[in-house]
Amino acid sequence: KKLLNKYPRYSQAYCSLAALLENIFEDYEEAKKCYEMAIELNSHFEMAHYNLASLLKNYYFDYTGAKLHYEIALTINPQLAEAHYNLAFLLESYFSDTSNAKKHRDIGFEIKTKNEKIIDFGNFCYCIGFMYFNTNY
Repeated sequence: KKLLNKYPRYSQAYCSLAALLENIFEDYEEAKKCYEMAIELNSHFEMAHYNLASLLKNYYFDYTGAKLHYEIALTINPQLAEAHYNLAFLLESYFSDTSNAKKHRDIGFEIKTKNEKIIDFGNFCYCIGFMYFNTNY
């Protein structure tokens, strides 16, 4: 907060504070306000959109808002594999859009395998396994 007092237009500080509020202090309302302020200050801050989307999905059950912010994050940075995975989950689970869910899952997989020499197989397998076990493929 001291950094924000000194630099009130520093979007990264708002995003970092939001992450602390969300993950350490479980103050989701203040975290949401901080993510929104980070986006207001820098509308092209893909991680603020991504983190807000995750917060909306996990704690507010606002799947439409989460979908919107995952899509914005991907518009800004189409190489954000985690956003593709999370959007795929939302599309499949809450919007019954299996076609686009599969597309985003495949894009996320391609990005992960192309850009990273070591894949977080635990997280990756959970995401892929969950999606395939909950679909009619």
